[in-house]
Amino acid sequence: MSGSAGDDESPSRAHATAVICDAKTFNLRFLRAAMITLGYDDVFEARDIDELVHVARGTRADLVVFDPAMQDGAGLDAIKDLQAAVPDALLVAFCSDDAMTRTVKWDGIVTVAKRSILQLDALIAAIQAELGREPVVGPEGIPVTDVGIPVWEEVPSLVEGD
Repeated sequence: MSGSAGDDESPSRAHATAVICDAKTFNLRFLRAAMITLGYDDVFEARDIDELVHVARGTRADLVVFDPAMQDGAGLDAIKDLQAAVPDALLVAFCSDDAMTRTVKWDGIVTVAKRSILQLDALIAAIQAELGREPVVGPEGIPVTDVGIPVWEEVPSLVEGD
């Protein structure tokens, strides 16, 4: 896995775990890379909402990223289950449906509009803001990721295939 989030980002945690959920392998690869960029040691994947709740509970996730619009809105119903399963976890709705985004936001869940899986800067920035972290900013004032480690080294499935 990647370097420890507890080293310099989150002094109260020695080990950080994220759970990401999406039905598409392609999307999970990019979400995994974003979580690694954020410093999460372990990133677990779920492909549906039932699996998401099970994995989040089993791993005692610190962060859960999902689209409540998945499975015809089943993610909206799973929010209470997630809150009960991992009450201390940061839940982030990376939502592709504008109406659902408003509903989830109204319930107090961190929301980020999902315009494209290739554009994860808003997701990373929202998580950093919720965790009280300062984004890494390049000389042009643009947030950057760790370009020293190619994503295919952090996420081998990008080159191995499914």
